[in-house]
Amino acid sequence: MFSNRCMYKKQNEIQMLLKLCQQKNMKLILEGIEEPTDLAMAKLLGVHLGQGYLLGEPLPISEIH
Repeated sequence: MFSNRCMYKKQNEIQMLLKLCQQKNMKLILEGIEEPTDLAMAKLLGVHLGQGYLLGEPLPISEIH
């Protein structure tokens, strides 16, 4: 969803989504964490959950237990 450069451009949107999630007692999952700087930004902003190639590559359905 967000590339490294785009992550910084989307910082305000991520912060707004986090506030909305807090108000609704929900958690935010950030997609597209592909670089260490993406992960650092997600942690800095307080993102609850994340996914992306940095954290683990997608698996074929046949390999999911």
